[in-house]
Amino acid sequence: DWVRRPPLEIRDLLRADEVDFGLERTVKAELPTLQGAEQRKVCGVERVLPWLEHIGDLALVDEDGQLTGPHDQLGAVFDLVVVARKTPGKRVLAVIYPFNDVDEFGPYLVEKTHGRIVMRCPARCKANLAAMRCIVLTPGRTPVYRLPSPDPMDLRALTPAELQTRMRALGVPTYRAEQVFRWLHGPGNGGMGAVKDPQAPANVPAELRAALLAENPTTALTLGQVQVSSDGTKKMGFQTHDNRTIEAVLIPDDDEERDRLTLCVSSQVGCALDCAFCATATLGFGRHLTAGEIVQQIYWAIEIAGRRPTNLVFMGMGEPMHNLENVTRAFTNLLHPWGAGFSPRRITVSTAGVVTGIDKLAALDPRPNLAISLNATTDEVRNEVMPINKKWNIQTLLDATRRFPLAHGRKLTFEYVLLADVNDSDADARRLGELLSDLPAMVNVIPWNPFAGPKFRRPSDTRIRSFQELVRATGLPCYVRTPRGDDIDAACGQLAAREQAPIALSGRRGESTS
Repeated sequence: DWVRRPPLEIRDLLRADEVDFGLERTVKAELPTLQGAEQRKVCGVERVLPWLEHIGDLALVDEDGQLTGPHDQLGAVFDLVVVARKTPGKRVLAVIYPFNDVDEFGPYLVEKTHGRIVMRCPARCKANLAAMRCIVLTPGRTPVYRLPSPDPMDLRALTPAELQTRMRALGVPTYRAEQVFRWLHGPGNGGMGAVKDPQAPANVPAELRAALLAENPTTALTLGQVQVSSDGTKKMGFQTHDNRTIEAVLIPDDDEERDRLTLCVSSQVGCALDCAFCATATLGFGRHLTAGEIVQQIYWAIEIAGRRPTNLVFMGMGEPMHNLENVTRAFTNLLHPWGAGFSPRRITVSTAGVVTGIDKLAALDPRPNLAISLNATTDEVRNEVMPINKKWNIQTLLDATRRFPLAHGRKLTFEYVLLADVNDSDADARRLGELLSDLPAMVNVIPWNPFAGPKFRRPSDTRIRSFQELVRATGLPCYVRTPRGDDIDAACGQLAAREQAPIALSGRRGESTS
């Protein structure tokens, strides 16, 4: 009957006064207990997860404490698994297995040292614990668990082909699929994609609309505050159905004759990565955005701007490759002529270097442009400013870009956030040209956009120009991206939903603790 108990507070699960995460300071643990009867309970750090629909019986841990069972189903429900060990006299109390790309490194050992429970892990794992769903298992006494079913897919995530399948299942003509898609993704009485009024009249029978929403409800994205910068940049704040905040940014071209309008799109609430120069990383990881929530950012932007953006860049909050399924669905639907009808050449997906995601993106046809957030020319520096480099170093990352198919005339974009006295030396500029010399590539130099916490500095204008000239001297096209919207915290690396409290403790390298 424990599954019917009310949510448990963190303090009710703790047994140790403090937990040392192997960092500079000791903090209160946000980790389920590893002792006693609590081991046999399915515990969420925020709440006890209820049972929903029966998926299957899973024996998850063998007698030696090794994780077994179908990991894909397990990862669909939990972000990490804590396998408790009860061997007398042993220091290791548990092993933690991360899922869903919430953390790239694990598993981690939890040990008892000098009377304290110690968990050794990178800062981002600690920062994300409060947002993780987890299950605590005991080897040798492992009960059979039933996993909850995943949430139903957002109706806006369904592709035209999937909608046609749904029409056949409902016994209605397949031409209704086009009408439904245009209602959800095209202009109409309820605004672009019906974001302003989903109930507005549309060329879809009310009974069909109700039947579709009953099985695939939409996840509404509510427009909040719109801030306008002195340079015309507009930062849009959105509220999700579960009261989380995300941001997207409309950026007009500084050359009015070109008449370009770029929309910077978010793919996650917060971010699981720990890039030291990025404000979004201070939030920790909240959750993935659905494909419906992703496309609604574009549709709201069209309503606000009164026109369609010329370019879409997945460079907002989150790592797109960690949410590639939803990003891919959004991309597919954004291209379709029944809806917004974007060209793939006008959409760019950026990554901090998730190599597996690059390879999956390469398999799409058509595929978007690819941008790589590089930001260093040596593994030593990149390990410090972008810990993901410890899993996929620079050479591995560049090898993945070489495998990425490019249509005629298209180039890879490498973003390089310039940090004074960290990655802006003459030697860095020359190495950058050498690293990318065999690639059809261009470099966007981004002078660091400051935010409260890190002790980085933006290089001087003289240093920025000198770095650009040295890179160009190697034969590599190099451009300096002028900061846009930095007076409203809308510039590259500044998105952190300031009105929202951090999703989890940050405590990252480079942050002040005062």
